[in-house]
Amino acid sequence: MLGRKTLALAAAVLATAGATVAAAPAAAETPEEAQQTAIFLRYAHLRETLLSCQLEKAWDTLTPRKARTCRRLGRRYELVEWDGGYLVHCRTSVCIATPAGVIPANGPVPSGARVYR
Repeated sequence: MLGRKTLALAAAVLATAGATVAAAPAAAETPEEAQQTAIFLRYAHLRETLLSCQLEKAWDTLTPRKARTCRRLGRRYELVEWDGGYLVHCRTSVCIATPAGVIPANGPVPSGARVYR
């Protein structure tokens, strides 16, 4: 069962992408749907954290704790701006699972994409 914070994060991410959120009871999900939801939420959280790191670096508002988090994540991942949205790209062989319909994080960076490190 998804917690309130998880649902709020999913709603915020989907609203940012221009999607409509329809709340459904967790019991109605199949195991495959539940797994895809978990993969999407983890990926979306990482993407939003990487984006937050880039914005806070640009605005010079990183706290020491956030700077440590950003450095740690920056060793493993980079943010890719492509086709009007942001993707996560892995810099190491250890990689996050990618939701269905999204360019694989361990695949090549799309040509013409802008990479933020």
